[in-house]
Amino acid sequence: MTKDAIPRLRYEALDPALQAFLKPTVDRLGYLGEFFQVAGHVDGAVPAFMQYTGAVKTPLADAHNEILALTVCRVPKEGFKGRPNCTHYWCHPLLR
Repeated sequence: MTKDAIPRLRYEALDPALQAFLKPTVDRLGYLGEFFQVAGHVDGAVPAFMQYTGAVKTPLADAHNEILALTVCRVPKEGFKGRPNCTHYWCHPLLR
């Protein structure tokens, strides 16, 4: 159990429709990000989030999207989860 008491769902425990929806993302990243592990508890939350983020980033150039993602990951004083190098699912593919 995590310190916030929200159980993290494994990919196999997600609703089959959500598994199918996330499969391209999980295949690209190589893991199920923690955001998805938590948000998977709420029906419709992940597709709604993905639709929102897609709409927000659509008018931006790819370079601007990368800068935005890297900035969001570096905002916390000590990096994501206290780590100096961001491992958030948004940044991971950008930092490989």
